[in-house]
Amino acid sequence: MNALQLNVKVGMSCLRSVTNKLSVFTLLLVIIGISGCASFKEMAISTMEKPNLEKQLNRISTGINIIRTNHDILYNMPLSVDSEWIDKIANDVDNETRNAIVRSLANDPYYATVEFTDKLAGDSTMQLYKAMSGSHITPTDIILFNRINILYETHPDVYYMPTSIDEYKEFRNVDLNQVEALSGNLYKNVDQAVISLIPVELQESIKAAKIEWDNKLKKVLAVKGTIGELKAFIGDKNNQGSTELETKKSELEVKEAELEIFDKEVGVQEEIYFTLLDEAVTAIESDFDPSSVPLAIKLERLLDSVNQGSIQAVALFAIALKKITADGVMGNLQNELKIFDQIKTQSWFIDMSSTVSVGNKYKRMKPSYYCVNTEDEQMVDESLCMPGGRLSSYIDQRIKRLGKSAIYAIPNIVVGTYFVVKQSLLIGKYQDVVEAVITAHKAQIALALAKAKAKAKAKAKIDN
Repeated sequence: MNALQLNVKVGMSCLRSVTNKLSVFTLLLVIIGISGCASFKEMAISTMEKPNLEKQLNRISTGINIIRTNHDILYNMPLSVDSEWIDKIANDVDNETRNAIVRSLANDPYYATVEFTDKLAGDSTMQLYKAMSGSHITPTDIILFNRINILYETHPDVYYMPTSIDEYKEFRNVDLNQVEALSGNLYKNVDQAVISLIPVELQESIKAAKIEWDNKLKKVLAVKGTIGELKAFIGDKNNQGSTELETKKSELEVKEAELEIFDKEVGVQEEIYFTLLDEAVTAIESDFDPSSVPLAIKLERLLDSVNQGSIQAVALFAIALKKITADGVMGNLQNELKIFDQIKTQSWFIDMSSTVSVGNKYKRMKPSYYCVNTEDEQMVDESLCMPGGRLSSYIDQRIKRLGKSAIYAIPNIVVGTYFVVKQSLLIGKYQDVVEAVITAHKAQIALALAKAKAKAKAKAKIDN
């Protein structure tokens, strides 16, 4: 089964699990119960939340970050048949790891304060999700931060939106964890490990075709990014009277013509490269090397995990695009800024030692604390209290991120979707190579068993 077939199978399976919605409560029960369908949990959550631009920008960032971790896994992370990091990436996130991730995000400006802003906006979606799942951290973010902890020495800036193609591939200013081989060969990356499974006489031609495909793909991504920026400028109602508008429209026509040419070049080179990989699969079947089986089994699990990451990234981009274009969350920006300002400027006090009647949702406690009262407006919810200085700083950081990220939202969705689809196609071809080795191994075992049975049968016949 190739990557696209797997995507469809997983997607339809998960979709059938979440479409029977009776109420918010029953939908949340379904969300929590779905195993291994993080992207569809995210989709279901998005259908219940109130319009919010920041949440969509964070989804775009998470999708891009999954692409980056996929890229580092495929091209920058050394591996061997005994690499423990592969098992950690491929395994489901256990409760202990999940809880550690939740604790590590306690001082993240967004996650530390999103309950404040959601409550003031009247959005209880994530509060309900937290009550049922134990945390308001989204399912895809749990997977992302688990990957980050495994792969990198320090945490990168996960909210930074790329402004160039190279920034799509890797995080800025972060180093990968060092890996050593306990036994066997240490391969530079997944790319090299997969190539090693292929008969030697085909390896050089495949490597050359891959380099050419990468170069042509980079040109397409660069043009798509520019087109996204031009379309965002042209579509912005604030630019309708700009003197640059006609120039931008002319530039868009030129870039769209370039894209058509570059896209065809990628298609031609992709066919050459993928045909060589198909030939490699056939060659493996007739020239099987049993020593490659342990590596193939290791790669099978890793590639499946990387492919699942691609599915999650596509889902996040799709959700964000719908919310931004069809649901018009861009128009909610001013409301979000008002909520930020409201939190920063409230100045009432609450005595936490007694029950008080509260007429406003947000209050400041003991001059230096902000608090949110419970629904009955009689008791203060101490879990929604934070030192005023820290809260103000976190809100400032969210405002800064919101302004920067909004500019690059649509271009990043356009480039990110194209990038991850191509990534998924390549993963599918790599999975075909790995599957060919494992299938040949199984066939060899079956043949050996058949011969052993025939030999035993013949011996029994002679003995009788």
